[in-house]
Amino acid sequence: MNKNNVYFFQTNIMYGSTTYLPYSAGVIAAYSFADESVSAHYNMGGIFFKREPIDDILPLLDNPAVAAFSNYIWNSEYNRAAARKIKELFPKCVIVFGGHSVGKGSMDSFPFVDFFIRGYGERAFKSLLQALAGNGDFAEIKNISYFDSHGALVHNGDDTRADVEYISPYLSGLFSKIIEDNPDIRFSAILETNRGCPYSCTYCDWCSLKSRIIEIPFDSVIQDIEWMAKNKIEFCYCADANFGILKRDEKIVKRLVEIHRGFGYPKKFRANYAKHNNDTVLQINRELNKYGLSRGVTLSFQSMSDNVLANIGRENMEISRFKELMKLYYDEGIPTYSELILGLPGETYDSFCQGIGELLNAGQHSSIMVYNCELLENSEMETDEYMERFKIRAAVTPVYLRHDAPSGKAQPEYSRSVVSTYSMPTDDWVRANMFAVLVQSCHSMGLLRCFAVYLRCEKGLEYADFYKGLQTFCEESAFSVPGEIYAVIKRHFEDITEGKGRWSYLNPVFGNVSWPYEEAFFLEALLCLDDFYSGVAPYLDKAFAGDKKLEELKRYQSFTVKRPGVRHVTASFTHDFQSYFNEVYKGGYVKLPEKHTAYIARDNLSPLDFAEFAAENVWFGRNEQKMLFTDIDEVSRGGSESGEIHE
Repeated sequence: MNKNNVYFFQTNIMYGSTTYLPYSAGVIAAYSFADESVSAHYNMGGIFFKREPIDDILPLLDNPAVAAFSNYIWNSEYNRAAARKIKELFPKCVIVFGGHSVGKGSMDSFPFVDFFIRGYGERAFKSLLQALAGNGDFAEIKNISYFDSHGALVHNGDDTRADVEYISPYLSGLFSKIIEDNPDIRFSAILETNRGCPYSCTYCDWCSLKSRIIEIPFDSVIQDIEWMAKNKIEFCYCADANFGILKRDEKIVKRLVEIHRGFGYPKKFRANYAKHNNDTVLQINRELNKYGLSRGVTLSFQSMSDNVLANIGRENMEISRFKELMKLYYDEGIPTYSELILGLPGETYDSFCQGIGELLNAGQHSSIMVYNCELLENSEMETDEYMERFKIRAAVTPVYLRHDAPSGKAQPEYSRSVVSTYSMPTDDWVRANMFAVLVQSCHSMGLLRCFAVYLRCEKGLEYADFYKGLQTFCEESAFSVPGEIYAVIKRHFEDITEGKGRWSYLNPVFGNVSWPYEEAFFLEALLCLDDFYSGVAPYLDKAFAGDKKLEELKRYQSFTVKRPGVRHVTASFTHDFQSYFNEVYKGGYVKLPEKHTAYIARDNLSPLDFAEFAAENVWFGRNEQKMLFTDIDEVSRGGSESGEIHE
């Protein structure tokens, strides 16, 4: 018998020559075609994963019976355009939409879609294929929506169970041809070890599926990792909601390390770590870091405000425990980063600044990541009731994709970013974003960190007050280098609030990629670093109020920041700044040692070209602090006066 062709679409973003294998589509396909009643009637036509011109894809479709699309915030518009054209060219083709960005509220807008799958999709899609082949009734399939014979939209009941039998798309061979046909692409891969999330954060589309955690069989997880290693997958991203929440996750990581040591792959592993199982997460990252697999561990808060946490249904770890963990991770040499979300209901400009100050006081000097709140399809926050309750206003902007290559896409993607709430008017939202830019670029990325730390330890100046003061200085010093950079980036945020901006910054000197604004601030400052420091000097002179150590500290601060084309620098000082700051970063304190000290800082692999430096040291190396010299050695104890910095 002639079988009907089924095609899957999960187009992903290309980052240079790297992209992800289409895992979600692969899981659905593997589960469905493992059933003989499906494979007897249908042929696996293929999975489209590259965002190619739609007119180039259409000739590749051979009489499609079903076209199934996996929808996310980064491909929804593309999928709609492709589905519409497929329906026009093949009217009998059944169009199926599933994925995170499929919600009941928008289905009426897509009459060219025959079936929508909500939530977990394996059982629903397999049952749908069976029903289309005459072996079932649409009305009995959970998690689907469709237009009935009268044109009315029907929503069948929900099935939020995560306990589906896992059929590996890797071991099923679904990706073998994709890899074989695309030798120039460096593929990354998704790993699932469990499903389900016990939390109910209102901003998250995951939490609408709140369910108990279901473990994927241990042997299946290990076999997937082995497949990745044998196929030379460099980057493995664990898609669990809370990796480390289960004790067995330590065993998974031990086997991952063994496989990595045997094959050399995967080279890096990243996960969404459990929010409260801190000891297990620490042990996992010890093992990963020991063998160079770690991309850093997330210690997230989203907000430090109790009022905000109540509004979004979240609890944080105690700040005292966070401080202990920061010291442990620093002693182990494991990179950490902490995430906050800006724009959550209940947050004010002052509470946001104060929250960042709390994280800095607790020892998070290396990486604070601030993300703007987006209204995600299927989250509680995007409902009319929630938005009205908290007076949330959102602006539609091109979707925020860090380090995406500008390509003039025929189908741009969009997202809805929160730009004001009952507690944070639009002007405060702009100022809070600029405060976040200053902290991330000047503290986390190191441009002014030494000054802020010294003033906190020696003068008692709170971190939040230091950076608030810097913000005021930038606003009032428009013709200084820091003031000019500040004004340019601030205008971008103002444009976003008016619905005409975008979440990316472009400068061809930095390469053909878009940059988040804090990295853009850092790179613009780096282009004229001496002028940047000269520009900020009046603010520092006032803050230090005659402290004689300032001039030498200015030289030390500049000494720590890498520059493209410079692989080693030497300098001598009359104080041992290196020991002083290292003690602070470890969670301690010593009085600044007064001794003649010479240092040499080196990085023999640091790129010479600015664009390459931006990519390797800022984009890829941000969590590991590669924009700063961390390999600093003391070369002598003695000498007389402090000397100049020599490259």
